Amino acid sequence: MDEDHLAAVIREFGRSMREVTGGLDDAMNRWESAHRSSLRPIRVILGSLSKINYLRNIEDLGKLTSFDGIVDRALTKNIGLLDKVLPKVLVLASDFESSIRKMRLMEKRVSELQRRGATLLGDEGNEEPRVRQLVENVDALSRKLREIVCMYEDEYLFRMKTIRNIEELLDPKELYTSLLLWTMEPYLESDRIEAIRKEIGTHIEETRSLVSRQNAPTNMF
Repeated sequence: MDEDHLAAVIREFGRSMREVTGGLDDAMNRWESAHRSSLRPIRVILGSLSKINYLRNIEDLGKLTSFDGIVDRALTKNIGLLDKVLPKVLVLASDFESSIRKMRLMEKRVSELQRRGATLLGDEGNEEPRVRQLVENVDALSRKLREIVCMYEDEYLFRMKTIRNIEELLDPKELYTSLLLWTMEPYLESDRIEAIRKEIGTHIEETRSLVSRQNAPTNMF
């Protein structure tokens, strides 16, 4: 492979890697937007479930005993509120699913780059160390991407189970706990995700440097 051809291949791989990271950012932004939208209705549901649980377990109404049916009326009111708010949470399932689909699509694109890189390595790897470095950068991107996607997949599975529990109106205590955990995003390690994204940036810069070593323009991708 001559220098011009190698430079073109590296630039093409670099563009594809940047597109993958851009797609990942877009998917994460979609998730974050859906998460923020979910917080208000979930907090309303948490408040209603807390009231329902308290009212169902209250033993002594004190002076309120003179108000006939007051607890039942309050329960009915809070259950009615749940009926109004629940659909707003359920519709968000498609937004989270869209984010996961985009992440998996980016993984598919990286897998294709890996296959192409393996072919290049078989043809040129013994002669050209820049090809080997390129393939190593793509492999590293794949590993880092998988680590991030695994976190979101775990969070997604937890949320889908929670949504099913909402639809089935299971035990209020269990549902309350699930929704409280939802607000905390327990599977998403923000510090680790940020560190991975910085590592991915390093691999992309290393790929960029493979082009610059040939005195090619550094703004080609």
